Amino acid sequence: SASTAAVGHTIQSYLWTTDPSTSDQLINANQAIATLVVPSFRSITVILTITDDAGTPTSASQLIESEIAAAAGHTGGAFEPLWLLLLALLALWQVHRRWAGPGKLLN
Repeated sequence: SASTAAVGHTIQSYLWTTDPSTSDQLINANQAIATLVVPSFRSITVILTITDDAGTPTSASQLIESEIAAAAGHTGGAFEPLWLLLLALLALWQVHRRWAGPGKLLN
């Protein structure tokens, strides 16, 4: 939503940040309108801090949930224990297929 300074003051600066901190994902981070490239694998909080002509900073934040994190019911990353177990089982299955695949002789 729109940002406004206190009555009788004007906005002097804007600062957009994220939590957790991102690199190269905020475009125009010192402008009234910024662009954020949202990571699809995790949720992220966007924080806008405005500073008025009296030097008073005011901040507001908004959580942006990724579709993956929201569907899973949490905001963790992709390396949750269940995902790691599934990836490990898939890797073992692939190794077994290659080892015992066609053209291989087993004693």
